[in-house]
Amino acid sequence: MSLLAVNDLDLRIARTGQTLLRDVTVSIERGSIVGLVGESGSGKSMFSLALMGLLPNGIEVCAGEAEVAGRSVFRGASHSYDAAARDRIALVSQNPRAALNPTMRVGKQMVRVLRERRRMGKVQARDESRELLRKVGISDPLRVERAYPHQLSGGMCQRVVIAMALSVRAPVLIADEPTTGLDVTIQAQILLLLKELMADGDRAVLMVTHDLAVVSSMCDQVIILYGGQVMEVGPTRDIFRDPVHPYTRFLLESLEDHVPSADDIGDQVTEASVDFSLAGCRFAKRCPFSTDVCHREVPLARRSETRTVNCHHRGVS
Repeated sequence: MSLLAVNDLDLRIARTGQTLLRDVTVSIERGSIVGLVGESGSGKSMFSLALMGLLPNGIEVCAGEAEVAGRSVFRGASHSYDAAARDRIALVSQNPRAALNPTMRVGKQMVRVLRERRRMGKVQARDESRELLRKVGISDPLRVERAYPHQLSGGMCQRVVIAMALSVRAPVLIADEPTTGLDVTIQAQILLLLKELMADGDRAVLMVTHDLAVVSSMCDQVIILYGGQVMEVGPTRDIFRDPVHPYTRFLLESLEDHVPSADDIGDQVTEASVDFSLAGCRFAKRCPFSTDVCHREVPLARRSETRTVNCHHRGVS
């Protein structure tokens, strides 16, 4: 059984009825790191907020279901979000300073989380917060807990946010662009930390990112998202070695060290903003292989034992 299972999730703008996410299906096994990848505006962060019950006003779940460890998070438009799910899903924000209260010392924030979420006494919560700070590689937790967020570096704030996420002992950790704004050395330290935290095999991580280099080094599987639709899903190594969906190929060609191939992608992909009104594949206007059917009909998933490709013209054997 998957630790996180999301099936056919649809999100829409309540006022206009415009669908932002369409038929998004995600499955994450215990002990795995899965990358959710796509350009800015593809719906990655909106998907994360839906799982946390933190959607902006006016955005709503209109179809689909999600479960964590076999327990429902939400089920279709007629069911409200289960607030208890927040104990099973933790979020590491892409902006750690914004996730921390600037007027409160770090230690006080961590103690508050532990007391409210795990019902600890004050002394026990303080001891636990220091141990968590050590666990994420902070050698001097006493100094850090006395500091305000603005007195810490971006990398240190990110470690604090990860420690706070771990404090609730959630089985699923969503890391939303966890290395954004950090220099390359700190990025490497944060990614290594996340890998080490997965060593016990009790958790799963959803790595939300547009950084394919991070995905290639961190993730067991990758989900390619474009315009709120899943394009391709499979083991990271297989997708990087043999991308099938035209959008996946387009993404890989965006890597600086990847040499574009006419055989891979055909004619140059045309630039256009996402058309959310398209009844079919939302990549159709940019795809060099698209035909009329791509604009009219949502592609059915073509599956192999390990891969899924949502495309009318490209499939897996």
